[in-house]
Formats: sequence, C-alpha cells, structure tokens
Amino acid sequence: MPAGQVTGLAADPVSGGYWILTSNGGVHNFGAPWYGSATGTLGGGVTAAGLAADTASGGYLILKSNGGVANYHAPWYGSLTGQLPSGQTVTAITGQ
Repeated sequence: MPAGQVTGLAADPVSGGYWILTSNGGVHNFGAPWYGSATGTLGGGVTAAGLAADTASGGYLILKSNGGVANYHAPWYGSLTGQLPSGQTVTAITGQ
C-alpha cells in the first residue's frame, strides 16, 4: 500500500471530531485532539491498517499490519506482534 493512503477513520467520542489514519502511520485530526502518530516508527514492510477510538479516554489506537497496536492517550492491552503466521496481516480494529 502506498505511503499516505487512507486506511482508517475514527470518530472522537468526546469532542465530536474525527481522525483519519494514513498507511504510513500518520494521524490527521479534524475537530478532535491530536495525541501523536506512528509516522516513522512502523518498520520495514509494516503499514498502519486501522484506527479505533477509546471511549473512556478520548484517545485512539493504531493497528499495524503485523498485529502490533500503538496507543495514544488510550490504554494498551496487548497485541498480536510476533504471533501471526508468516505472510498474514491484520486488517481491522474496533473501539473500546
């Protein structure tokens, strides 16, 4: 997937705004607070695959194609990093 292609959208349950996620890990906020992004941290061959809002904190989680999860102002409960069979990726995440 080309860097910068849109891969996720999540609504901010607190402010009513939203975030758009791009495949390079960038998070773009529109009327919602910005807590950071995974840009420059994904590693070779890994893309940002999904975005989910955390209803309790108002933060968000970024799902990586390797099963990893990066948290921004949201609790982290674990991930599938290192547990996926070779050649498999993940495609979706849901909010809490």
